[in-house]
Amino acid sequence: CKIMSHTPGPWTPVRQDHVKESWAVEATDSPTGYVGHLGVGFSFADARLIAAAPELYEALKVAEQAIHSEYCTSKCCAPCLQAAAAIAKAEGR
Repeated sequence: CKIMSHTPGPWTPVRQDHVKESWAVEATDSPTGYVGHLGVGFSFADARLIAAAPELYEALKVAEQAIHSEYCTSKCCAPCLQAAAAIAKAEGR
């Protein structure tokens, strides 16, 4: 099992007042508090989705295990494979 090295959540989208229509993502429990700047052209919906990433990642790991244990018999089913592929992408594998 690969250990993630991302900034721990929760993350929050924050409007960058010094740049019009610009968003950043901040970590509530991080010493630096800063995850990243999205730049001009990204919407609040984009910032919200990125800010949800840590919780989505953890929830998908739980869901993948539940799907696997409930529905996969001799081989993994399509939803389990899809979840595993998304987890691997998030982990850089």
